[in-house]
Amino acid sequence: AGLAAATNRAFDHEWKTVLKPGAGSSITGEAEVEGKDKDKKAEAEISIKRGTPGSELPWHVHQGKCGDNGSIVGAATAYPVLKVKENGEAKAEAKLDVEAPTSGEYYVNVHKSASDLKTIVACGDLVMEAGKDKSKTAGY
Repeated sequence: AGLAAATNRAFDHEWKTVLKPGAGSSITGEAEVEGKDKDKKAEAEISIKRGTPGSELPWHVHQGKCGDNGSIVGAATAYPVLKVKENGEAKAEAKLDVEAPTSGEYYVNVHKSASDLKTIVACGDLVMEAGKDKSKTAGY
């Protein structure tokens, strides 16, 4: 494995949040951001419930906390729109061309529509999961 593998281990992090409704919506869900050893690039995943069937909801990971107008992490175009199914659920995954964060404050928000990005229908502050930093795990 050698030194390269040892230095890459520190990038295996997982951030999670529970999404809470906003702006009069009833949308709830979960999101996570994680970085992998292989290329250190961040991957974001989201799943929501109680959305309006047929709606298309943009979503992003931002710097800061819910309520902030923080910068989007990675390219906005990397986040595929959430397409809500008949059961009110939707899932999406974004592969970001940035390294997974190892510190700081980040949040995930869901926008009402592509034409109304200012209205946030769900948001959650990301928290790094304890024990997910595998930099001290021998043989990993």
